[in-house]
Amino acid sequence: MVAIPNACQCKESALLTKVLRRFAYLDRAYFCRGIMRGWFILVEPYQEWSWGAFFDKYPNARNIAERLGGRVGYYPGCPSFDSRECLVDWLATVLKLPRGTANLLKLEK
Repeated sequence: MVAIPNACQCKESALLTKVLRRFAYLDRAYFCRGIMRGWFILVEPYQEWSWGAFFDKYPNARNIAERLGGRVGYYPGCPSFDSRECLVDWLATVLKLPRGTANLLKLEK
């Protein structure tokens, strides 16, 4: 696991990286859990730019996150959710991922 600032624990996900590379430029994607923030996705190397481009391409993504119980910040970044499953459900809904891909993302350790 990779430790990042503000007391978050992150784990790189090869499948998540592959899924998100179709929609934004990035080298790596991580599932992260923060003490105060919940579950979110961190991308490297350009977190703010990548999420800004994502929300430009999927303008309804913030509304979907709020509808699914996510917390949307004021800066370009991934919404946060109380569980990893809810985070994956949001991503799958926005990107219209096949159910099998979403299930694999939920199971990936």
